[in-house]
Amino acid sequence: QPPTDVLKRVNVQSELGFKLNYDNRVYSSYAEVGDSTAGSDTSAAVASGETYENNDLRVLRAYNYVRIRPIESIESARALAPLPPELELYATVSQEDLTKAAAVPENKGMSKIGLFVKLDSDKRLAKKVADDKTVVTINASKPVSQNIGGVDYQKVRFTTTNDNYRVSNVKYDDCYYTIQYDQPYSICISDVRPFNVSVASLVEQVFDSITFEQPVQKAALPDAKNMTDASKKTSFSYPLARLAQATTNEDKTTAENLETTTDTAGPEESPLLTITPSYYNDADSLKSIAKTQPSVVRIGMLYCADLTLKFESGETATNLTDACVGSMSSGVFVSKDGYIATTGHAIRTQKKAVINGYINFAPDQDAMLDRLQRILDYLLKAKIILQSDADYLKTGASIGDQEALAKVENIASVIPDKFITPINEEYTYAIQPTEKPIVVNRSDTNKPSFAYSDSVIKAKYVASNYDATKSIQEVFDSATPNVDVGLLKAEGDFPDVVVASAEDVKSNDTLNTIGYPAYTDSSLIIDKIRNIPIVTTSKVEQAYEKDGTRLIQTDMPVLPGNDGAPVVNGSGQL
Repeated sequence: QPPTDVLKRVNVQSELGFKLNYDNRVYSSYAEVGDSTAGSDTSAAVASGETYENNDLRVLRAYNYVRIRPIESIESARALAPLPPELELYATVSQEDLTKAAAVPENKGMSKIGLFVKLDSDKRLAKKVADDKTVVTINASKPVSQNIGGVDYQKVRFTTTNDNYRVSNVKYDDCYYTIQYDQPYSICISDVRPFNVSVASLVEQVFDSITFEQPVQKAALPDAKNMTDASKKTSFSYPLARLAQATTNEDKTTAENLETTTDTAGPEESPLLTITPSYYNDADSLKSIAKTQPSVVRIGMLYCADLTLKFESGETATNLTDACVGSMSSGVFVSKDGYIATTGHAIRTQKKAVINGYINFAPDQDAMLDRLQRILDYLLKAKIILQSDADYLKTGASIGDQEALAKVENIASVIPDKFITPINEEYTYAIQPTEKPIVVNRSDTNKPSFAYSDSVIKAKYVASNYDATKSIQEVFDSATPNVDVGLLKAEGDFPDVVVASAEDVKSNDTLNTIGYPAYTDSSLIIDKIRNIPIVTTSKVEQAYEKDGTRLIQTDMPVLPGNDGAPVVNGSGQL
């Protein structure tokens, strides 16, 4: 990567003893300085104005709630879809809270960490009423020990199921509890749904950067009613970053490859952190990456069809014209004459996905709501939902209610497959082999299409081994395809990667994944993300056989957008 493209991260430090860092081109941030209500719907910090966003977090304060969320494009933010998973860090429980809890007879003999987990679990399990005032079911797993970055946590998964209004939706929050320097912390990966599980890995990589130190201030958290202007002020100081445990999506960083730079820092802002990839010091990896990177491409896929929705009798109820859905992923040239290897789900999808795409590929939110109403009208006529269900979904979607939007995202799940008939099906593909991004145009009827050029080229479908009927995950742990590979063909002469003659990967081997990781969605909008392939370096934890399939487990996840990216060994072979 050129020096101007070397990753720089925002360094966040709290006087309550925690640090984290994140790439502000990929994530947005929000924080509060408040009391025990911070991060809740009744936050006193919101009322007092002690809230901060993005670059504000470079200033040292007594943050006791921080939220990190993938940046959404303008197109995505206005879509009728729920927010992506987010990381939430809470330092809202004090030692005094634990002492009071220990005095309760039923808690006799519990450890401090056990008390902490119970306090927060009881609070979460009590939230049986969703934002839309309906009752939901919340289940908590038993706490399990987990060590992340040398820190011991107790992990609990809270699963919320909402079966109201005829459309079911489910989500989970994974919460990790620890006590460091006598300060309790909880870190949650929140709002993970079946259709966005892969996005959770984006915020999990921010989790990997979290470290702890002695809190600057040991005083009790202030009560909102006693907060004065003087109490809102905080001293400023920042040491050089001590982030030996930090990791990035490119590699696991150490103190040796983290530097600070003050070229853009203001008088009260912590310096940006410059991340030097570990492969800079690994000649084999550097050669492997240099050989492979020119053959890596971004792949855009559009699937369009005219959908006929039918009644149970087989009679046509309505037609959805030019219904489309799309995706962005990665791939690699495996031959000089243009064959591109990728995943099957990067180039094939199922017909139900087009119903949601039909809604969200509308040109504006008013048109999206009109398209949603067409589908609701069909569901009413087909006697799949009631009028009260339709009213809730339409109203909730229009005001951005997260539970309603999750149900809209899952709305195709209530339509039987036999009621949906696609005609005039068409797949189109765009290949981005350079830094110039894929662009989507719209026709007079708002049908999307790729804008091909010398830098964004057309490709044709060749083959895939992938069960597209399992491509949509409506519930957790639903069946997934055992095989997921695909092949496209572009016309021209291209640099290719060498395919290894045998797969002999073993534990502790270093692998490099080269692709285009980013938060993307079916809007196909990819602004605010880098348009060069990015390297993720990982270590093999184990390689084994399961159900006749060879599996390789690494210490780094596959990030969104990286699906289909080549994984190469130290010799640069696929």
